[in-house]
Amino acid sequence: MNKIIFAISISFVAVTSARAKAAPSVNFQKKMERLVTRSRIEKSHLGLVVARVSGGDLLASLNDDKRMTPASLTKIVTAAAILEKMPIGHQFETDLLTTSTVKDGVLEGPLYLRGGGDPGFVSESMWCLVDEFVRSGVKRIEGDIVVDDSLFDSVRVDPGRDQTQVDRAYDSPIGAMTFNWSAVNVFVRPGETTGATARVYADPESDYIKITNHATTTNRGQTDIRVTNSNIFDHKPAGSSETIVVNGHIPKTADEFVAYKSITKPDIWAGYQLKAFLRERGIEVSGKVQNGKTPDGAKILAREKSKPVAELISQMMKYSNNFIAEILTKDLGVQIKGAPGTMQKGMSAIRDFLSEMHLQNGADYTMASPSGLSRDNSFRPIDLLHVLEHVRKRFQIYPEYASSLPIGGVDGTLRRWLKGSDLLGIVRAKSGHLDGVVGLGGFAGARDGQVYEFVFLFNGPTKEGGRAATLFDSLVSELLKAG
Repeated sequence: MNKIIFAISISFVAVTSARAKAAPSVNFQKKMERLVTRSRIEKSHLGLVVARVSGGDLLASLNDDKRMTPASLTKIVTAAAILEKMPIGHQFETDLLTTSTVKDGVLEGPLYLRGGGDPGFVSESMWCLVDEFVRSGVKRIEGDIVVDDSLFDSVRVDPGRDQTQVDRAYDSPIGAMTFNWSAVNVFVRPGETTGATARVYADPESDYIKITNHATTTNRGQTDIRVTNSNIFDHKPAGSSETIVVNGHIPKTADEFVAYKSITKPDIWAGYQLKAFLRERGIEVSGKVQNGKTPDGAKILAREKSKPVAELISQMMKYSNNFIAEILTKDLGVQIKGAPGTMQKGMSAIRDFLSEMHLQNGADYTMASPSGLSRDNSFRPIDLLHVLEHVRKRFQIYPEYASSLPIGGVDGTLRRWLKGSDLLGIVRAKSGHLDGVVGLGGFAGARDGQVYEFVFLFNGPTKEGGRAATLFDSLVSELLKAG
């Protein structure tokens, strides 16, 4: 059984304070203590709390009042705040606009691409936007593509993240106008003969990505391919392109190798992709791609709406997508505090949400990052449980919230857990992981129909993370027998 990292929130006696709770069930408390002892994990490294939804009785707890680093269990809070504070069916709009007229199929002047804060704007979205634009009758654009992402501020990387730059897709920059999560897919295949240069493909293609390919094909051995975005590691400012460098070797019989690399300028990246998609539909653009502001009075030629916010939350939770978490937090800032969207405004709205549950920033918790990438985040397991309980009592958002969580053995970050078991699909939980941090939080249903909420956290030596995951597996398995 693959091990899981998770903090699962459990509904317990609802009272005016998150600290107040009923006494634990003696039976399950003893079972939990035996499992903890067997795990050989220092008790001070654990924070555990489990409760039954029906009746609200607490089954077990250990250090549930101790503040701990939650890693991506932070998204339990972020998702709850966004679903409660933003209209459930809200959609974000991406527009193509002009201040010029179309004459004989020629648009004279710039075409504006205005971002509306859609974190899920991907190739399919661009295709639909361009498809609508084609129906405007434009055959050629005599001017630039101007990308407007002024709905947000210009801060691309959340200050709550680790500030050591990497080029991994999970650390991609954000903005109001993004494309494919600000990341490029790089595919590497062997050449036809030993010694030949490997074949490298960037997907999606555009003039923005340049490939420097030093990879070769070998007769045998293991694949050893290294893909880097040189603009990030060489601190090169991205202008009209970014360079992906591929080194290493790949055997001629090897399977395809894929790497996902972040880019540095999400607005310019989106503009070049628009240019490429227009070209595919036979529409040439004579000018360059630049960023700027859409003039007042510009006419909308095409519009693409995002998925409803509840579906975007599901994408965020199922795959623990940090990119979506950060953009939706800025969107929340716009919704509650007004444009431009900033991380400060969005985080303030999330803290207001927690304050409504009598949780005070600094005194009860610290939340520096909405995604959980920051080690400065700290929550008590009992308070994460309180958030889950709060959501469960709000029918307007609870079904969407519960369905957004990864399902054990089925999908998302828990797809390999409980695979092939008769317990398949009965645990819905958010996982979390950093070096020295393991967590799982969500809901579980026993065979007798009882539903439980739980939060499990481990903060300790990195080498004990596997044992913590094993302990959490055992606790959930035992929990499902408790009914």
